Amino acid sequence: MLLRRAAVTTLLVLAAATGVAACGSSTNEEARGGSVIGDSLTVYSSLPLRGPFAARMRALVNGEKLAIADAGGAVGDWTIKYASLDDAAGPAGWDAGATADNARKAAKDPTTIAYLGDADFGATAISLPILNEAGVGQVSPASTYPGFTSQAAATEKGEPDKYQPSGVPTFARVVPTDVVEGEAQAAYQRAEGCRRTLIVAEKDVPGRSIAAAVARALPAAGVTLAGIERDDVSADDQTAVAAAARAARADCVFVGAGPDSAPAPLWRALHAALPAARIFAPASMARPGVLGALSAPEQAVTRLTQPIPPRSGVNARARDVLRRYEQRFGEPAPLEMLYGYEAMALVFDTLRRAGDRANERTYVAGLLRGARRPDSVLGPYAIRPDGDTTLRTFSGYRVRDGAPVFDRTLLGR
Repeated sequence: MLLRRAAVTTLLVLAAATGVAACGSSTNEEARGGSVIGDSLTVYSSLPLRGPFAARMRALVNGEKLAIADAGGAVGDWTIKYASLDDAAGPAGWDAGATADNARKAAKDPTTIAYLGDADFGATAISLPILNEAGVGQVSPASTYPGFTSQAAATEKGEPDKYQPSGVPTFARVVPTDVVEGEAQAAYQRAEGCRRTLIVAEKDVPGRSIAAAVARALPAAGVTLAGIERDDVSADDQTAVAAAARAARADCVFVGAGPDSAPAPLWRALHAALPAARIFAPASMARPGVLGALSAPEQAVTRLTQPIPPRSGVNARARDVLRRYEQRFGEPAPLEMLYGYEAMALVFDTLRRAGDRANERTYVAGLLRGARRPDSVLGPYAIRPDGDTTLRTFSGYRVRDGAPVFDRTLLGR
């Protein structure tokens, strides 16, 4: 999920990551790998609690808190402390400096045992090298960029190794990657009768990543790739892209971009050029500021993929957690909250499996990879050795009144 493009020419992000990682490596030795001394272990969370996704991110934090309460706030002889940090600097969303500060704070804290975050490619690209050098296991509930874990699905050279400079992987996630969403997109497009899909991709790393994932998945779904157009999807003038869509004889268009984009002019141009075409978008664009800016006819042809089932499709454990969330926090529980709950539940489960070694940073980080969760709120899954989840849940959503409305299940668990 991309929350802010400010970080993200790749060169600037990686330069920031390299610089702050060096600062992180200057912490005291007891904070770098090794064992936490004392009878408490701290789990940090870093998410943008202001900006376009603030409500969702606060729900993730509340899910993390609920998981701690359900676990009794302790593992063995250790009390588990929780520190929720905000990596936003204002209404625009996450901030590179705040992200680096949060990661350094966790790396320097000699009681840190795990870190939950981040929600975005750029933020994770900054925090991951810092935490990896400190030997801290990192679990993301929302970051989907495959280059953190896979060389085969990488967008840039040196991935994933350059994000984990210690040489010992410490990253895991409970949300499926862009690769899985690409397959979900292809399945949705096939179900909607697409024969020729033009891909319009933002030029940044996340845009190129999801565009590449969709392009790889289309042939197996029986959909022809009509071409890939690189575009500034927030630009006012989209004449060239609309002309390319007509020339490609596309009956469907996929727009790969992040939620900080303002693509209403692109939608208008595409819908005017191809009024019968479906326009598909990834989960990163499922926010009111994007969808609400579309006209009713444009919303009617829009289709989204999200790793969220309908409420009727969640398991009994998830239904119970959703019910208790509403009781505890006094508000309806968004389904995305389950990813925050599960990220924390995975950490607790890993600490229990670690036994007497639950205070050893590197050992705990290693146990995260290979973890099995047969009875989680997200359904049964495992964490692969590379840190990716085996979960494949994705659903298709239509858009009505500026909001996603469940349409169909695309990929199962």
